[in-house]
Amino acid sequence: MEYAPFYDTEYQFGKLILRVNTAHPFYHRVWQPLADLAKKAIPSIESDEVEGIGSDVAESARKALLGLELMLLSLARAQAQMATGNPSEQQSQLFRNLRKAWSDVLETQFIIA
Repeated sequence: MEYAPFYDTEYQFGKLILRVNTAHPFYHRVWQPLADLAKKAIPSIESDEVEGIGSDVAESARKALLGLELMLLSLARAQAQMATGNPSEQQSQLFRNLRKAWSDVLETQFIIA
């Protein structure tokens, strides 16, 4: 099986595509729990109340998840902009190596924690 970093990017039809690896420990231990809490920030149809947790906690989780998404998208866009000026194979390989190394270090931190 080929290694998949926490995130990967590519261009298709002039659009930046960002993929998040749902098998990575960061996704299971941080991203998904925040997403689950953030979903509770949306009131149910029958009631304006947020079920199970305080609405401020759910709203904070929603904002934190949005912050993570924007940070990752900003990183992906910066990489794409840097590669656009010099779309050499060497530059592309550098970013693939960076994503792999960063993802490995991130995974190791969760194993240790």
